[in-house]
Amino acid sequence: MIKRLMLPGMGENSYVYYNEETKKGFLVDPGLVHSKISRFLEEEQIDLEAILLTHGHGDHIMGVEHYKERFGCPVYAHEFEKEILENHHHNHSKDLGGTVVELKEINYIKDGDILELAGTKVLCIHTPGHTRGGVCYLTDEGLFSGDTLFKLGIGRYDLFGGNFKALENSVVEVLYRLPEETKVYPGHGVPTSIGYEKQNNPHFRK
Repeated sequence: MIKRLMLPGMGENSYVYYNEETKKGFLVDPGLVHSKISRFLEEEQIDLEAILLTHGHGDHIMGVEHYKERFGCPVYAHEFEKEILENHHHNHSKDLGGTVVELKEINYIKDGDILELAGTKVLCIHTPGHTRGGVCYLTDEGLFSGDTLFKLGIGRYDLFGGNFKALENSVVEVLYRLPEETKVYPGHGVPTSIGYEKQNNPHFRK
């Protein structure tokens, strides 16, 4: 199961993927320490096995340390995101939330790595463009696309590590090659699908 939790401020989506039978789960992009996340984890009695980061911008990482310590779980991000995660000037955490966040103890992964969490396999797909180390995570229930692909939109590419051509390649040559029925759970906005975006996204169509 996937639970979408839209947080206040920049409307960032945090997600909890969990197995209804075992109650094992993982948390994607905890942008804040917030009652929406904490209450859901408590009410469903989720045993959090990991925190997955699609990228290192402040609105996606400000809750990482809290939930990491609370559950004693590892944090995963792409190896090329190290420079952003460890430097608040690059991740804009102080600008976005008023608090400096610099994450040090991260398990860095690469394109094609597979994590086994909550009884399922999670494929790491490197999708640079929004940031150099942006990734999407493909599961049996859909794709966590972070700020690479939104419904009828794409992530900005004018911040540190951003690159329009890289983003275009990530969307058109990587994500659009996934099955059209693949559900997409973006970092902002409502869920969509690969097929819908291929036909309707005003930035990139295929």
